[in-house]
Amino acid sequence: MPKPSPYEISKKLNQGKITKGAALDLLISYVRNSNEEAERLDSIKIIDQLEIVDEEFYKIFEELMVSDSNYEIGVISAEIIIKHFFEKGIDSIRWVLDHYTTPYQLAGVLRVLLRHRPEFLRKFLVEELDNVVLGHIQKVRHLHKSFFKGLAEEYNALFEFKERKEFSAKHLMEIMINFETVIFISSFYHDQASDLGVEFKEGYVVELQMRHSPVGVERLCEIEGVFNFSKLERLFIKYTFFKDIEGIERFSDLKALSFTQSKLKEIKSINNLKDLETLGLMGGKLSEISGLEGLEKLNYLDLGSNQIKEIKNLETLENLEELYLEFNKINKIEGLENLTELKSLYLAGNEITEISGLETLKKLKVLDLSENRIKRIEGLENLITLERLYLDENELENSEIQKLKDIAFKKKNNFY
Repeated sequence: MPKPSPYEISKKLNQGKITKGAALDLLISYVRNSNEEAERLDSIKIIDQLEIVDEEFYKIFEELMVSDSNYEIGVISAEIIIKHFFEKGIDSIRWVLDHYTTPYQLAGVLRVLLRHRPEFLRKFLVEELDNVVLGHIQKVRHLHKSFFKGLAEEYNALFEFKERKEFSAKHLMEIMINFETVIFISSFYHDQASDLGVEFKEGYVVELQMRHSPVGVERLCEIEGVFNFSKLERLFIKYTFFKDIEGIERFSDLKALSFTQSKLKEIKSINNLKDLETLGLMGGKLSEISGLEGLEKLNYLDLGSNQIKEIKNLETLENLEELYLEFNKINKIEGLENLTELKSLYLAGNEITEISGLETLKKLKVLDLSENRIKRIEGLENLITLERLYLDENELENSEIQKLKDIAFKKKNNFY
């Protein structure tokens, strides 16, 4: 007979078919012994709903909070302790806040405290925040002295004109989460902490720069703790090797996003970033333009050095001013009709054979069509604001080159 699932156990308990004690024993055995993480997580969630107050179970929850490899199970165990065994568990809770295993565990426990024990949390942060944050900076400072010196100075500057007790518990909590997450992520870089750049605003990380993603990381969500940056506005990672960016929509304040050398084959979830103004996904494996609908504030888009064959799905980007599609596999200029605000268009290094599809671009100032297969000068009549045109390394005959020179002379512009 197959063993019952956690939800079947819960159902039997609600129906009175098993006792609360029997259900609890089964669920705890799943949490401790199951090889299925989903089953373990479902079990601890149901245990939380059972409102356990018997102190004989305290040690089990303490062990899970302190040492379980699944941070979600650790956080739920912490919540059980904070709700039902708080006085008994104070020392263990303090220990976890100083010796957390992942930034998500730290953030989870702090947020549970904010919900259930805000006064304790406030007192702890006012008294201990310096010891925790500056103590952890001191421990890793040898990895890159100038980086961590700057981090300590950034932290101390927060309290230069405002005492800690003047901050709300929530703000102090977010300061701890943001600084501790930066310290944790920097540990991936060891002695290359200079490859990491951060900018803070009121204790929140608003810009994160990485010269490369941590070794072995192929998904954005694998950068441990990155989603703790709840007010992130700018994210730049030069060499990512990402296969997907699942979770990117959690950065709801993001205004600028740039990844290069990724393994992305399609664009997902980015259209949920309604404040995005700048987007760069360069040097990847994108084969088509998609997933950008609704980005009404986007004014800069760089999809250069991918494998895109067709210009399409840009019609909603009506505020776009700069578009980079160089070094793809595009053979026709099209799909630009709605981009009436466009000022710069870069299409170098494609397979374009004729100049067309530019009629509505009345504000275009820069057009780069170099390194294509263009043979004739045409389709430029409506580009009344054009100042720079690049057509070098095409298949233009001498008569066409002369025509180009004549147009440039009349307009007194720079055509190449």
